[in-house]
Amino acid sequence: MQFSIDGVRRLNRNDKTGHFCVVTLHRLKLWDFPVINTAIFNQNVVTVSYEEIIEQAKDKIKLSNPVFLYPLPDGDEGDEYVTIFISSNNSLAEYCEKVILAYDFINRIVERTDKLSSNSTKLLTLQSLQSILKMLNNVKIRNEEWPNYCSDFIQYLKCLIKEYPYLGYLPVMERKKFRERSVADTSFAWEFYIKFFVDEWKSEDYVINLPNLSKPFHHMGWTGDFFQRDNPFWQSYLSKNGKFRFHRAVRESIYEIWKEWIE
Repeated sequence: MQFSIDGVRRLNRNDKTGHFCVVTLHRLKLWDFPVINTAIFNQNVVTVSYEEIIEQAKDKIKLSNPVFLYPLPDGDEGDEYVTIFISSNNSLAEYCEKVILAYDFINRIVERTDKLSSNSTKLLTLQSLQSILKMLNNVKIRNEEWPNYCSDFIQYLKCLIKEYPYLGYLPVMERKKFRERSVADTSFAWEFYIKFFVDEWKSEDYVINLPNLSKPFHHMGWTGDFFQRDNPFWQSYLSKNGKFRFHRAVRESIYEIWKEWIE
């Protein structure tokens, strides 16, 4: 199937495969693309996955085999929705990155510059997120399953933040107070959460399974949350200036300890 869409723009200047446009619900219904995931998912953004761009002009693209990632939102025919078009010919990591950043609950915690300031409400730089998502490229699934995989990934992230609100947006003062007592919102913790999803995901009958971050952790006579700063487990991984230093092998071993704890 080939389908032409006009009024589109690139997601960014250097992205040749990611595009977006603003479309009424009436027009979206007329497109009548297949729906990959039939689960109800509240969204303000419509995501279309496609195999490749057949033709491309300044504000028009012709796509092969487009599909809706989720059912269309409920609304009036004249309601307009930002619609993102993502190629499944990217790597799985690139594909998921473009899709998840279209959702505000993720986009608002990702910093586009190189570092986080002390007053930032963001949790991850874009570079950190991209580095973490590279592990998705080790997932062995067919390209046609990518939309379904990414759909489950979005559901997981949404449920994770709903269950643990400190992983979502917090005002500056609340974020600072949280960071004084915990490292659960840091990039290395986020790597654990995402790796947990990768390890747990199954291509059939997937059920959202969240890590139990509230389970008491016991170490050297101390009991509390694993990511609490006063957990004596972290002392051997702190540098003189109080920052964490992990080699890749060390991080993997810590992840295994963390995963054993939450299961």
